[in-house]
Amino acid sequence: MAELRTFTVFGTAEHTLKYDKAEIPFFTKKEMDDKYPNSAYSVVGETKKKVKNKRVIGKLVVGSETYDVVRAGTYGKLLHATKGYAPVGGDSYVALLKSRAAFLILLLLLLGGLIAGGILLGNMLTRQPAPVENPTKAPDPYIEPMTEESEPRATSEAGGGSVSMIYTLEASIQQGSDTATIYFKNPSASNHDVAIDFYILSGGERVLLGSTGLVPPGNGISQVKIDTSEIALAPGKYVGLYKVGYYNPETGEKALVGSEITDVVITVKE
Repeated sequence: MAELRTFTVFGTAEHTLKYDKAEIPFFTKKEMDDKYPNSAYSVVGETKKKVKNKRVIGKLVVGSETYDVVRAGTYGKLLHATKGYAPVGGDSYVALLKSRAAFLILLLLLLGGLIAGGILLGNMLTRQPAPVENPTKAPDPYIEPMTEESEPRATSEAGGGSVSMIYTLEASIQQGSDTATIYFKNPSASNHDVAIDFYILSGGERVLLGSTGLVPPGNGISQVKIDTSEIALAPGKYVGLYKVGYYNPETGEKALVGSEITDVVITVKE
């Protein structure tokens, strides 16, 4: 087994590097170049805070602290940077190394973020736009052509200048049925299709029972498909409402305004 050499730090320098408890004086590379323009100095080894799994050639003594020294160039420059050179007598120096691990991890994270951002941007630029679902409602399956001359007398409301509605404030549900019976007409004088959301009021909250499809002008509806799974309906009378939406018959676009018909009496029958 080769005998270990002892390298004792001599003198002072403008800079110091802290290894655990020791403050090790060192000269920077520029200071060494200025001091030795012909590079007439010797790097006898290199050290860092902890030397592992390397062949040790000596010990660097700094006061009461010692550090293992390995041959110069043992550690690669990729993972370690030379912070400076500690004077150990004459023109001999030990290179003081500092790990680049934290810097490399940060660099890899930044590169990973840039790559991920580039991929995301590329996907955004090349991605085909998602197909827009057609918001147009289909005609309701229960619509019935109006025979206005024979219609019973009912409440009539005019709104929006060219939209009129004929309806009653009564609706009925046969217990256990999946449809409700209503009376609602969209006269031919209207220039918009209509669709109805049918609500029941329970504990002050609106519960949607069902929604119709489009009812074009000149048509009416007497049945609405309903779902009563969200509310228990015992026989009796309940308060409901109709929320009416208006649709352009040419484009299918829904108008920004709508109507609410309140105080609808819903009778649940056994």
